[in-house]
Amino acid sequence: MLTTDQYRIIADGQPVSIADLGSRMAADPGHPSRLTDRLAAAGWIERRPSPADGRRTDLTLTPDGRDLVQRIVAARKPYFDRAAAALVEAGLVDVLPDVRRLLDLVRALPEPE
Repeated sequence: MLTTDQYRIIADGQPVSIADLGSRMAADPGHPSRLTDRLAAAGWIERRPSPADGRRTDLTLTPDGRDLVQRIVAARKPYFDRAAAALVEAGLVDVLPDVRRLLDLVRALPEPE
């Protein structure tokens, strides 16, 4: 099973460092490292030394990780399409950018403990 945090990590821009993940997730310092361990063990990401900074490790999607993201995006598309259509029908086209910003804010919330 893929959690929201895990999806956010593998779906967001690549490459990303463990430190960047920590700032995205607003999590305790060890959580991003443990999370990346699980993602790597599942075969969805791989760690590579950063070409720009030898102290940094970049995380990149594997082919399996890219495939997983594509499948999730495809599975979610009908729901987003229906929501957008409902907003258009209700005459709320102008709120779509605000709804997208709201969704981004909600996605950035830490997982409940």
